[in-house]
Amino acid sequence: MSFPKTLSRWVARASSCTASADFHTEANFEEFNVNHWQIATWKNRPLQVSVSSEVPQQGSGSLRIRVTEDADDVTVYQPVSVIRNSRYRLTGWIGTENVVVDSMETGTTGAILNIFDREDSSESILGTSDWKQVTLEFDSGEEDVLNIGCRLGQHGSSCTGTAWFDDLKLEKIE
Repeated sequence: MSFPKTLSRWVARASSCTASADFHTEANFEEFNVNHWQIATWKNRPLQVSVSSEVPQQGSGSLRIRVTEDADDVTVYQPVSVIRNSRYRLTGWIGTENVVVDSMETGTTGAILNIFDREDSSESILGTSDWKQVTLEFDSGEEDVLNIGCRLGQHGSSCTGTAWFDDLKLEKIE
């Protein structure tokens, strides 16, 4: 698969973001609501985060995170209401182009789905990859709101490259 080099729409940093019970309709990025998502970056610099209509896994849009220079750890996440002490499954699709970890000495994580502010994450995808479905199962613990995210990099893993995310689904399994 050849991924495009152009942006379709910039996503602004949300000034306030509240927990959403509407995660399922937001997670396909067809009608992206910036007020339900936040962006976090380790280096706190301008980023290229967009909703792209050119590379959806299905439908008409996907979330794109691109870091072209100065490797970074970038997360686009949404606070989601969950039931305490329950098991959940987060599934979604990730496509990548030239995703490289800046230094394998400190980390090896590329494009992932994760629970922001926790160590829970899906399989990491590096290099250039066609759409691949990934899964993350986790326990909500004592939390009633978790930050569900699409991420390029992770603690200690700064990356360059482009990752697309689409068709996220969170379901309670216990």
